[in-house]
Amino acid sequence: MAPPPLPSGLLPSWAASNDLFRRHRRLVPLLPAHLPPRPPPDPFPRIVSGLARNPFVASCLPRRLLPCLPPLHPPPPLQSPTSSLSPFSFNSVIRASPPRLALGLFDQMRRRGVPPDPYTLPFLIHACSGSDPPLCQSLQGHAFRLGYGSHLFTQTALINMYFACGSVAAARRVFDEMQTRDVVAWTGMVSGYVDSQMYLQSVEVFREMRRADDLVRPNVATVVSVASACAGLGSLECAKGLHAYVEKGGFGERADCQ
Repeated sequence: MAPPPLPSGLLPSWAASNDLFRRHRRLVPLLPAHLPPRPPPDPFPRIVSGLARNPFVASCLPRRLLPCLPPLHPPPPLQSPTSSLSPFSFNSVIRASPPRLALGLFDQMRRRGVPPDPYTLPFLIHACSGSDPPLCQSLQGHAFRLGYGSHLFTQTALINMYFACGSVAAARRVFDEMQTRDVVAWTGMVSGYVDSQMYLQSVEVFREMRRADDLVRPNVATVVSVASACAGLGSLECAKGLHAYVEKGGFGERADCQ
């Protein structure tokens, strides 16, 4: 029969549940009455080497320290003087942050006079992917106000964000307004329609892609997404056409296409 548990009033939790002390009660008085609490580990050791002023090190630190922080708490390097901060410093943390923290960092970035660069909005949009449609529209408005509304990376991120929140029509509208489309933008439309179970539209975008520009060719990710669309349609004719394209385009030897 197991011995009864010890009273946990003044005992440390590890001692109250320890089998040795439960079996040998005479060891209990040997414990100090009040054990000094162990100080919490400092996740931010003092930087004494002087490398904190190095732009590359200062930009990498926030992203490395983010997992050690309480929720919604900005990393210490972003609390340093504005003169030592750069868009890269904020971008590094925004891209790895949950939506609320990413939005707060973007607001702090603007209040401190650090100008966004062409990558800030795509990272922020990606961090907020899957949010509600009003937030998506607000981020698109920010992109236009900052002059990045027609930027390729920003528009591609907007397409993915609108698909993630279920606004398929808004994603298509952004795609139609793009002046330049690369393979990532085309593939985002193809895979977005597949994720939305709109398989016929996915195949139509793929066909449009092949007709639109000889300089942009589908890649493996595009072909795999179209294969999923053909499977969703249950169309043997569509599958045969894709198979012929795969063989002709040199994708046939790729294991992920097979």
